[in-house]
Amino acid sequence: MMKAAVLLSAGAWRLIAASSSLSFPMQHNRAEMNFDGYPLKLAVDSGSAESYLVYGGWYESLYGPGSCEHLVTGCYFCPSTDPCDLDSLRTQETHKLKFISGCSVDIVARNVTLIVGEKQFRNFQIGLMVGNNGLDRCVQPYALLGLSITPANTTTERLPSTLQQLVKAGGISETAFSIHVSKLYVGISGSLVLGREPHNSTSMISFPLVRPRWARQAFAIAASVVRVKSPSTTDQVIDLSGRQANLEVVVDTGTARTKLPTEVFSMILAAITAEFGFNHVRWSESTHQLQEAELLSYSDKHGHIWVRKNLLGQLPIVVVEVGAESSFEVNLSNHAQICENDWCVLLLTNQIRFLGPSHIFVLGQSFFMDYNLHVNFDDNVIRLATPQGPVEKQVVSKQSWTEILNPRCKRTF
Repeated sequence: MMKAAVLLSAGAWRLIAASSSLSFPMQHNRAEMNFDGYPLKLAVDSGSAESYLVYGGWYESLYGPGSCEHLVTGCYFCPSTDPCDLDSLRTQETHKLKFISGCSVDIVARNVTLIVGEKQFRNFQIGLMVGNNGLDRCVQPYALLGLSITPANTTTERLPSTLQQLVKAGGISETAFSIHVSKLYVGISGSLVLGREPHNSTSMISFPLVRPRWARQAFAIAASVVRVKSPSTTDQVIDLSGRQANLEVVVDTGTARTKLPTEVFSMILAAITAEFGFNHVRWSESTHQLQEAELLSYSDKHGHIWVRKNLLGQLPIVVVEVGAESSFEVNLSNHAQICENDWCVLLLTNQIRFLGPSHIFVLGQSFFMDYNLHVNFDDNVIRLATPQGPVEKQVVSKQSWTEILNPRCKRTF
């Protein structure tokens, strides 16, 4: 009995000692973190459980000494107290990570020290990138911070997730995270909070967390009804209650474009047509030819929707209903982040690379202009909350978007 009491007291003390949360600033969807003294910027991806850094020895072997200085996310080098080089790392087991975009990276496991203010978390296991198929396009590789966790029934061996490691180390008290958005400008800017934080229940909607069938590391909300409403026309509705399975709406901070099921995408085109008039829209070259002065909205060869900048406020809104009482909105005007002259393109698609049209529903970064995100894997709950202050949106040209989000590699030799 005495021994059990001591163990219980030790466990209780650890819960009290554990920090409830850790906070990191975000800019352009990248969180600033420090590993072994190297300040790095990691792309924040709620749809992945993987986290990795770009190993500087590998990157500079391809682009020359000092090329890491031009890498937006920065490079990691092993400290002198625990040295490594590319040859020694490549003798380790290599894990290949494949993404739905078609990109794949090769990583090896490494124990590092994560530094957060005065706190140090030693033996934090993370991947080091030692290969990337995207370099064929000369696009810079990037470090990644996966916020999800691998389901318990997964048979594939993977690195432990960031959240699970921090809970085990006593850095945070719960397997949870939150994203607070202050600005939408080539991705999300604001703050990332790992762990539990106080919630204002009056301004928050809660949904059960489900795992989508097609992506086991992602998490989703099960929708029962999808409604497309526009300012001056009748709502269009997809009622999913009679189907065998609800539509899984994935919440993904790692993607810029919201991906819509083809059925919902078609409803949006119909709503825009009804709002602007058949004679002022063009969804394919084969329908009807219009002079540019007559056009108010059109679809380009990639299937992307363009809209006159002064008409963004007349775009439809997608309402997702979950059960009889809960719902949230997807505001299409928020998806206009890239503009050229009088035209803006919506960061929407019904295409998945290499798969074509799909029935997948993924909420991308533009969605978070209206909602802060809170996810708790211990309780299996997703919460959406209205931001406490105004969220600024800044549009950019396509060239500026590419230069900020997908800069090209720069050689030093």
